[in-house]
Amino acid sequence: MGAQEMIDWPDWISAAGGLLGGLGTAGGVIYAARQIQLGRHEQQRDEQWRRTEFARGLIDRLSSDDELVFCTRALEWGVGPLIIPEKYRILFTPPCSTFEHSQSNMSAALKADLGASWRTPEALTYRYCFDTFFSYLEVISHHLKVENVQRAQLVGLDYYLRLVREPPYLDWSRTHPFLPFLDRYYPGLRSFIWHCVEMETGS
Repeated sequence: MGAQEMIDWPDWISAAGGLLGGLGTAGGVIYAARQIQLGRHEQQRDEQWRRTEFARGLIDRLSSDDELVFCTRALEWGVGPLIIPEKYRILFTPPCSTFEHSQSNMSAALKADLGASWRTPEALTYRYCFDTFFSYLEVISHHLKVENVQRAQLVGLDYYLRLVREPPYLDWSRTHPFLPFLDRYYPGLRSFIWHCVEMETGS
């Protein structure tokens, strides 16, 4: 082995060591980047799951809260006994748990300007409960607006909105029975209720 070869050999080892060290560093960087990416995906999945659970809770309340259920039943049914929410039973003498549903009484109770019969227990129950119902729809509208939930996550929402848009036992083809009430007390809710059907149909 010549003198020049003896000089070059350590240089070759050093270069190879540097190359391997560089590859090791690059591999470490790639691994770290991959772990960051996996962590980000896991965080996104976790956030999506939380949003989905939150959305499910919003919709479930429409079928579990006694005031909200009272309203959806009143919209769904043409006649029949309605279960009075617990906190309004004291309005009735003697306290009772049901009263006979009347579409005309419901419409009268939800006029923007109350008539002479507004103090009857039935009228007060309709009005108090629908006030809660429309307030809750405003809450859902707010969560959509600030993107706490996505429209697609609110499975079943359109059913409830359709009951308001197209109440099956009321004449809504010419003058909608709820619009004066909504426009006076919930001015932003009309656009939300009717805009959602446009989003659903893509029109």
